[in-house]
Amino acid sequence: MVKNRIEELMKHLHAESIRISIESIRTQWLRTLLTIAIIGFGIMALVGILTAIDSVKYYLVENFTMMGSNTFNIRNREMVVHMGGRRPNAQAYEPISFQEAKQFRELFVFPASTSIMTYGTSVATVKYESRKTNPNIQVLGIDENYMFNAGYELELGRNLTAHEVSSGAHLAVVGSRIVQDLFVNNEDPLGKIISVGPGKYRIIGVLKEKGSSIGFSGDRYCMIPINNVRQYFSRPNMNFTLSIRTSSTEEMDAAWSFLHKGIFRTTGAYLKDLSAGDWGNMKLRTSVLRKKQSDPFDTFDLQLSLQKEFKLRPAYFILFADYAVNDKNISVRNPYFHKLIKKVLPPNLKH
Repeated sequence: MVKNRIEELMKHLHAESIRISIESIRTQWLRTLLTIAIIGFGIMALVGILTAIDSVKYYLVENFTMMGSNTFNIRNREMVVHMGGRRPNAQAYEPISFQEAKQFRELFVFPASTSIMTYGTSVATVKYESRKTNPNIQVLGIDENYMFNAGYELELGRNLTAHEVSSGAHLAVVGSRIVQDLFVNNEDPLGKIISVGPGKYRIIGVLKEKGSSIGFSGDRYCMIPINNVRQYFSRPNMNFTLSIRTSSTEEMDAAWSFLHKGIFRTTGAYLKDLSAGDWGNMKLRTSVLRKKQSDPFDTFDLQLSLQKEFKLRPAYFILFADYAVNDKNISVRNPYFHKLIKKVLPPNLKH
């Protein structure tokens, strides 16, 4: 009896609370609307801010990646940026031959994309029927990986294939400015035959417009197979540049791919591979951890031997940031990391 009475009382209290709330809203409707509007606007602003932050982060990561934040080049001379004062002289070494570049690409078995390129000329004139460009077109000899490594995207058509590169096919991927100069009234450039230097080439692709900076424009490039450039734009001591691009910027920062990550990170990596069904990566990780195979990123002994042989003085950028979404390196407190830092230090800094 008492229990039933208490339940009836609670129902009455709930109903009375609802009635008082509705009555309060009726008498204070303006305040109610303002409160609802403020709460709604606050939630909308919070969602908008979080969405904007994610969008900006994605945009910056994608664009810096396309600019080459996860790419490094091997060339025969250092790059010098001059910003006033006396201009320093860039140190140059022996030209990198095509055979040396090709041998490097074959021996470089690490998880990365490797490409070879060379400059044919920077003063070419491209012609199509009665129209022609100014003599400021840069002809590049590339392989099938160059556009990916250099961050170029296609607006139309396709990239060169490995067979077309090796056979030196008369095919070209051109910049958007070349298309604007040669093709009018929205004429489709794909499949058209253009004259570049001593040869004729069929357009198979058009690059997305990238604009210009400091007088330089990547939209005036004419990319043709590297073996074609070697044949038709040959010159003594022809120099080649190697470009290596990792699959993500995190891999540029990591000292090791599998080693010295700790129990929790290693276990988590195994679980991630297991959920993705990546048995190959699990097998490779196990082989490295059992010291039956070297870590894919552990190339430091090779680097040091090359530095000693060719008297190189590279600069190492060591990541000291704490572990985060975009920073996957091991902790700077790790003793193995300490040993690695001491290992790559110049002799005058070791003590």
